[in-house]
Amino acid sequence: MGAKQSKKSVISNDHPTLFNAKVVSDYKKAKAQAAVYVVLEVCDGGLTVHHPNMRNKITFWPLKFLQKYQLSADNKYLVIRTGPQSSTGMGVFLFHCLRAEEIYR
Repeated sequence: MGAKQSKKSVISNDHPTLFNAKVVSDYKKAKAQAAVYVVLEVCDGGLTVHHPNMRNKITFWPLKFLQKYQLSADNKYLVIRTGPQSSTGMGVFLFHCLRAEEIYR
């Protein structure tokens, strides 16, 4: 998902399908890591990860290629596990999102 630090998005917190998120790779070290901000877009067909400026799509995961998605115990982190057929290959992705519970629903 890139190691570049990016600026926080300007998507409003009440948008029904767009969610500001921060990519983190280790739940235990999430607070200490440099922030890589993205915008998650939830649609009927899957989950799209956009650059914060919404001009560039980073990746799209069709629902059928997601092996698992879940919330952390504190409902602040969304964990996505992708299968080998996805554009990113097999992987586990962790997003910190204040509205993670809404994405999960």
